[in-house]
Amino acid sequence: MATMRRVIASEAGTPTLEGVKQELYDTKLYPSLGTPLLEFFRNPGQGELLSNMQASGQLPSPQEFHVLGIAVEIFPLPDQVTSRLRNSKGWIEDKRRVLEGALFKFYVGVKNYLTLPLMRIPEGMGAVGFGAASDVAKTQIDYFLTNGIQDINHYYDVYVRLQNKKKPIHIPAQQAFYAQITWPTLVPLTYSTFDFAKIRVYLIGVLWREVQ
Repeated sequence: MATMRRVIASEAGTPTLEGVKQELYDTKLYPSLGTPLLEFFRNPGQGELLSNMQASGQLPSPQEFHVLGIAVEIFPLPDQVTSRLRNSKGWIEDKRRVLEGALFKFYVGVKNYLTLPLMRIPEGMGAVGFGAASDVAKTQIDYFLTNGIQDINHYYDVYVRLQNKKKPIHIPAQQAFYAQITWPTLVPLTYSTFDFAKIRVYLIGVLWREVQ
């Protein structure tokens, strides 16, 4: 059976878009003395190991994104520390305190779509690509999301299930969006010897991009 490309219908004179499984991610440094606020997806140009954002706080036209879920990672610097240090009691305790003391928020435009303790956002994920799916129009995005993505694990669902369909959060082209983590009380890295930690936020979903 021939493989069908996943594309959305387009009006005359507008780009034809295809959907691909591509997380959006952004990374920020967490200092050893703590910080009251970190914002994500607003500072591109860090290099692809840290972020795959191309523009500050928005997707370049004609790209769009449908958010299914959110995941986070937190790990110490330098990146080359041994597994023994990463698994030390001091680092594990510091990471627990950093996660427990934080509040997570996600915005598209000025609208808040999620507010909850950071501990509720799972760490890490596993992804096993797309399953087989036929061409699908933009109005059938729920069918695409249900049948086209398989086995993405360990993330916090942000979609709403209505009429047995998944309704994701839609980020249109050139629409401002960002994630925010706040610590009402500073949480220093007290029990480990790391000067910094990294916190990375992932948006899990479907990136719609122009067909090349």
